[in-house]
Amino acid sequence: MQGRLMFKSITLAITFGIHEGTVW
Repeated sequence: MQGRLMFKSITLAITFGIHEGTVW
């Protein structure tokens, strides 16, 4: 459960980073 939440957070961070045009 925790690992899944972590994966979701990373995916969201990457998605927002690409959307904002920011390199993380």
